[in-house]
Amino acid sequence: IAAHTVYSGEARRKIARLLDAEPYDLVHLHNFHHQITPSILPEIKWRGIPVVFMVQDFKIVCPNYKMLTHDGVCERCKGHRYYNCTLHRCNKSSLLGSVVNTVEMYFHRAMGYDGLYDAITTPSRFLGEKLVEFGVPRGKVKFVPNFVDIARYEPNFAPGDYVLYLGRLSQEKGVHTLIEAMKRLPDVPLTLTGRGPYEEAIKAQAAQSGLKNLTLTGHLSGDALRDAIRGCMAVVIPSEWYENCPLSLIEAYAYGKPVIGAKIGGLGDMVIDGETGYQFEAGNVDALSDTLTKAVGDPARLEAMGRKAREVAEAQYGAESQYQMIMEIYRGLVRN
Repeated sequence: IAAHTVYSGEARRKIARLLDAEPYDLVHLHNFHHQITPSILPEIKWRGIPVVFMVQDFKIVCPNYKMLTHDGVCERCKGHRYYNCTLHRCNKSSLLGSVVNTVEMYFHRAMGYDGLYDAITTPSRFLGEKLVEFGVPRGKVKFVPNFVDIARYEPNFAPGDYVLYLGRLSQEKGVHTLIEAMKRLPDVPLTLTGRGPYEEAIKAQAAQSGLKNLTLTGHLSGDALRDAIRGCMAVVIPSEWYENCPLSLIEAYAYGKPVIGAKIGGLGDMVIDGETGYQFEAGNVDALSDTLTKAVGDPARLEAMGRKAREVAEAQYGAESQYQMIMEIYRGLVRN
């Protein structure tokens, strides 16, 4: 399994057969590193076919793809110092797994795979700038945000009576910071949706602090998730790692809800402070508490920000706008 994570002869043979079966104008890759591996890239490029790589994480510059390790946000591998992944056991604290990721990065660099992409699209401007900072040529990086089918989202601009968190319950999401902040707003209900490895720790933290205004719903989808978002006063995203382009934010905007978001990663670009929500310093309990207090104390402002959020969703995060962006990239590569 470890060997196939680094290089897959099977994938290379099969992509060669596929490409020889009929002519192709372009290949668009998405989340393929560990399942298919970059071993397929030479087969594509030898045939003169342009390659678009839509990245959703930091895998091409970070061995564990998250720029996150045991002590928080991590950029130690900048300058191709991938050995730090092994030193800090960045792959789920596993020495073996971290060694595999380290070898993978050095091997792919030695093979020159990263130079074979014609365009690299990123869903957030922050991710694109971070890739450039780590050595990816700026001319190859294109911004194409995530999207939703806006027409399927019926907004509800009227503020509800609770604050909503939706997403994975894990430490880097900052849920522990949110709970500490909510202790100072005992009359404001907090609803947490989702599941994850931090769920039991959250329950213990809430019980220990005597928090009475917390509801954990578990995983929600479909109508239940829609109703949870439409019924809240604001969605809070307290992340403490480099968020990319969270769908939770786009869905909140589409439903006409402002977002209270940590100023970190892609969130720093997506939340327009005072217009579509509020920003606060990531990991700062006082800052989050003060921001929540300001938000819940002004329902009229929340409604106005929700309306602005919907406008932004329609203008920037719809399917049509993403289609036009990606087709412009495709046409340019095919012409060249």
